[in-house]
Amino acid sequence: MIPPERRRAFYEMQSRTNTLGRPGTPEDVAPVIAFLCSAESAYLTGQTLTVTGTPGTSVG
Repeated sequence: MIPPERRRAFYEMQSRTNTLGRPGTPEDVAPVIAFLCSAESAYLTGQTLTVTGTPGTSVG
């Protein structure tokens, strides 16, 4: 479990650095997952999709 003070620090940092001003939620990611599970994504191969709310970020 993440200690409450670390969790608060994370959310504060996200508010300052994220274009949308908040951390992502499961509801933010769900449409991307639904797309990947659908037939519409059948021709998509070899891609990394980053769902962060902030352009130009990646997790290595």
